[in-house]
Amino acid sequence: MVSDTPFALRAPRQTFFGCGELRRLGEVSKRLGSVALIAIGQGSVRAHGFLHTARRSLEAEGITAHVYEGISPEPLLGDVERGREAARSCRAEFVIALGGGSVLDVGKSIAALGGTYRPLTEYHSGTRACDEPGLPCVAVPTTSGTGSEATPNSVLTDPARRLKTSIRGAALQPEIALVDPDLTLPLPPEPTAHSGLDALCQAIEAYVSRGANPVSDLWALRAVRAIGGSLAGAVADGSNRGHRYDMALGSHLAGLALASARLGLVHGLAHPVGMASGKPHGLVCGAMLPMVIRANAEVAGSRYGDLCEAAGLGSPEPAAAAEALARWVEGLCEEFGAPVRLAELGVPEDELESIATAAASAGSTRTNPLEMSAEAILDLMRKNL
Repeated sequence: MVSDTPFALRAPRQTFFGCGELRRLGEVSKRLGSVALIAIGQGSVRAHGFLHTARRSLEAEGITAHVYEGISPEPLLGDVERGREAARSCRAEFVIALGGGSVLDVGKSIAALGGTYRPLTEYHSGTRACDEPGLPCVAVPTTSGTGSEATPNSVLTDPARRLKTSIRGAALQPEIALVDPDLTLPLPPEPTAHSGLDALCQAIEAYVSRGANPVSDLWALRAVRAIGGSLAGAVADGSNRGHRYDMALGSHLAGLALASARLGLVHGLAHPVGMASGKPHGLVCGAMLPMVIRANAEVAGSRYGDLCEAAGLGSPEPAAAAEALARWVEGLCEEFGAPVRLAELGVPEDELESIATAAASAGSTRTNPLEMSAEAILDLMRKNL
């Protein structure tokens, strides 16, 4: 957690935030080149007219836009490889990732690796960082969850190895983040809840992380304040622009916080648990967050007290803060019909040991406030089946 040690801040070079900002896409990105590859998902961006708005804005600035469509909801290595080929074929000078967290992660990877022919598996295995210069990326989120528009990493899945993990490096940091809360208005209640739980988890974990610093603290607390005040409202009434604005802001700030502070055990577990259960990432994070808060209580009680205040839960004593925060998260999950136990996620008991081993070696686990061995993680999961 916070100390007098040096720290580094990581953020997009420029951020544009506000309702209706998508219409300025061409204006803010024209300095990046005259040919863009727009990476999108499997139809919603086109169906809601966002792709049309983006292309019109680009064309008004003389930018030719090519579309790479069909990115998987859980982004695969193959999505990136096909996108790299698409970028080369159209001679793209920059990449626009327009969609949810999966699309942003794929678009960032296409851009970061646009200057190399090295196999993606070298980066996904952790043997190589994405530090070589690539193409600029403009990240435009349509959900409020991952904060990927603010981070220098992408989460990808290799189905052949049954491995879901991050690739990291400076080249993955978007050149521009364009956050338009209006793009989240059509999002249905369930993905609103799941993405919101992910953003909340990221803000909480970044604040208690051993990599936290004074600036990431400001971002994380403000994120919890925004998300805590608007997540339930956004799920109940997705047309409420005030709640959507707060959620977009909270998600972006949580992304900024984790980019500098890293995360904790929840995200160390989230990838292997997600692979084992097949459940959405945000749902997995929401289910595991209370048990990790309780596990960290002894070493992070005062920090959880700060988070309780930010969430509007009053000012409990450090000894009671973790329990108050954990119960609040459980209440949100139950309100959204989301699970709060591992068994409810459908995690096979015979996979717990391999999950614990994977989580113990994860980068996020290394910055958890409480040091956790594979044996301790396994014991924690068994107590929370």
